[in-house]
Amino acid sequence: MLRTYSSANNGTRYYYKLCNIVYLAGLPNFWMEDLGYSETFVKYFDYLTKLVTGILYMFMVSEWAAAFTQHNLTPKQSSDSLLFNYAHPLLSTYRLIMIYKQDQFRELIFNLFVKLKEVFNEEKVEQEMIRKSKMFVVSFTIICSMTLVFYGFESFLQVLTTDATFTTVITAWPDVKDKSTAAGVGRVIAYLIWWMLMLRIFASYIIVMSLMVALEYQYKNLRQYFRSLQEIFEEDLSQSEMEMKYEEGVKIGIRLHSETLNCARLAQDTCSTIYCLQIILNITVLVSLMSQMLDSGRTVNTVFTIVVTAVGTLLSTGVFMWTAGDVTVEAALLATDMYDSGWQNCYERVVSVRKLLTVAMAQAQRPVNIKGLGILEISYSAYLQIVKSSYSLFTMLY
Repeated sequence: MLRTYSSANNGTRYYYKLCNIVYLAGLPNFWMEDLGYSETFVKYFDYLTKLVTGILYMFMVSEWAAAFTQHNLTPKQSSDSLLFNYAHPLLSTYRLIMIYKQDQFRELIFNLFVKLKEVFNEEKVEQEMIRKSKMFVVSFTIICSMTLVFYGFESFLQVLTTDATFTTVITAWPDVKDKSTAAGVGRVIAYLIWWMLMLRIFASYIIVMSLMVALEYQYKNLRQYFRSLQEIFEEDLSQSEMEMKYEEGVKIGIRLHSETLNCARLAQDTCSTIYCLQIILNITVLVSLMSQMLDSGRTVNTVFTIVVTAVGTLLSTGVFMWTAGDVTVEAALLATDMYDSGWQNCYERVVSVRKLLTVAMAQAQRPVNIKGLGILEISYSAYLQIVKSSYSLFTMLY
């Protein structure tokens, strides 16, 4: 009988639910087991997923074809069309990357939520991890969804105030000036398909963010493990027994640290391309939005939509990158907790213990950085640099 991991601890239960949501959004099953659905459901849902994927690809092709069929676009609509023609295919590659690296994602999830937690799992740290992950996931989803909502809201106001058409995304058909019923229905369908496309992209972000939060809190868990070794010397044991138990505990901690470093390397391998593409996209979107502020008529509705989109882009990219930056911050604190693990209470084994900790601390003092394509460090300072670079590029072009 296969072992079930979905209820091993609070962390696995949380991530099992998250993998379910992501699967229903159209991504692969990243959980290390089946998600509990019947074979019939999985069979037909996979057919539905393929059908939706085909519709989304046709939708993006239609966006590209609009360059040849739409000749009555406003400056903002032209800018939006150009931006979406670039952004949507780029964002869609996230899912392809994650499908290609599905086994690596599964391995990373298993190591972080099951394998490492079987040795030591501080419940308080685990609860903090779940709370932070939920906060980031919900915040990110709301921020990104508001951008789509305001695009629809602006278009709806245009219909009410200027007798324009409800145009959110520019597709090959219908023409932006076409006011027929069929054209109106087509625009609403295009808007709904846009939501379907973005929901898949949101799901890709959510998986990456939650994994980075889990990696950060694995370092917190490891720090708590080394601090807990001090309690050995408060037990009712002889000095020799306490030192022997402490030395064994240090060896286990070193092994846990080694496996955590492997998780960091695996996270780097699975997520670095997505981070790099997100940085490129962020700069492009910000430059495009700043150019729209110059070229648009600056009506209240238009400016408001541009501002909301810019703020949403900055915050969503920030949330996305901050999770990786937190891993670096937390990993840097581990060496201090190793030093404070209680080695000074050893007398008979002090030499061997000090040698073990010296090697372990030297390893822990090496920075743990998540990098985009192994080049650009993902951190708080890198995020600020990206924002500055976007403005610098805009001033050069305009």
